[in-house]
Amino acid sequence: MGNLIGPFARTEALASVAAYLARVPVDMIGTIVPPGADSFGRVVHALALMQTPRNAPDLDQSGCFLSAALAGDGWYFALPTLAHIAPDAVRAAGDVVARQR
Repeated sequence: MGNLIGPFARTEALASVAAYLARVPVDMIGTIVPPGADSFGRVVHALALMQTPRNAPDLDQSGCFLSAALAGDGWYFALPTLAHIAPDAVRAAGDVVARQR
């Protein structure tokens, strides 16, 4: 049986789980969604955060999902979570991009 969802949807789902586990605020998630994208993932994320106890972030588990999301097509869906849990990594990537221009 093949994949039931495309690579971008899979990456978005992995990034959403990573964001939930890291307790990333919903308003950060919406910053990277491409025009015309479905808001379903953001709505589910917001509802999950509202309905779960205020647990501490699980950064180990979040990191596992984040790594998988960053390795896939649509890796940019994972950037808000990466910026939330490892802002220095995002700055370093930005520096690399700036030097390549």
